[in-house]
Amino acid sequence: MHVSIVMATKNARRFLQEALDSIPAAFGTPNAKYEVLVADASSSDSTLDIARANAAVRIVSHTDSGIYDGMNRAIAAAKGDAILILNSDDTLLPEALGQAVAALKRNTSAAFVSGTAIFGESVANARHRQHRGPLSVEGAMFGVPAINARLFRTAVVRTAGELQTGTGLAADRDWLLRVAAIAGHGLALDRPMYFYRSHSGSHTLDSSLAGRRRVYAAEHRFASDMIARTGPEDRLHALARSSRAVAAMKLRTTQPGAEDGSDPAFIKADLKGVGMVDLVRGIKLAARWRGHLAGW
Repeated sequence: MHVSIVMATKNARRFLQEALDSIPAAFGTPNAKYEVLVADASSSDSTLDIARANAAVRIVSHTDSGIYDGMNRAIAAAKGDAILILNSDDTLLPEALGQAVAALKRNTSAAFVSGTAIFGESVANARHRQHRGPLSVEGAMFGVPAINARLFRTAVVRTAGELQTGTGLAADRDWLLRVAAIAGHGLALDRPMYFYRSHSGSHTLDSSLAGRRRVYAAEHRFASDMIARTGPEDRLHALARSSRAVAAMKLRTTQPGAEDGSDPAFIKADLKGVGMVDLVRGIKLAARWRGHLAGW
């Protein structure tokens, strides 16, 4: 099986070499067949020099609108039978990807393989996050999406479509919801597959107050869009209302900041509008999924 590893970069010099170096060890065999598609957004540092020094890398350079636009370009150029998304500041864990490939070979009807994931400033101090069960719409809506800790058959990725660049930091969740709707069953790899590095420059794992509020605001916008796109008879509509209520509560209980573009007055009015039923249900769902990945 030939694997395409896709990566979006921009001024990624700080961690890029470590990310690339983790790939061969993740397969655990010198005979692995893979390519690395680097979609670079006009880096001004040594990112491209580091990438070009790796024989497995194929560069797809273009000015883009952000990380998800870069991911889409890399995915479009992928030639492999399966696709894994690797962020330039994260790493794959030893032998796990090789085991995922073997699982897809053995189980030809499986759409993807999901490993567990670890989150932290370093592998040594990282927190281990596991799945609660198979991937579901509820899990995709309230669990940690962790789309990187998964090896997808390329056909599934093509069917799910592009990551939506206008969704902001909720694009992972939006895309995983589509996978949950079309992909059938996945396989669980009961070992860590991916290390998400938390640092101040991270798009989604910046633990500062401003970073957390950017995530909350993105979740609020995404849930609001989902409500608008679904009807009251759709289960996803109720889940989205609960998700929006929780996001609004988080925004209200953290210090307002102009950096995420949220309007505290609007958030307050919106929370009042969704009602206590949505909020109570959302708090229960958030508690159920707290610290758990969205599902295998």
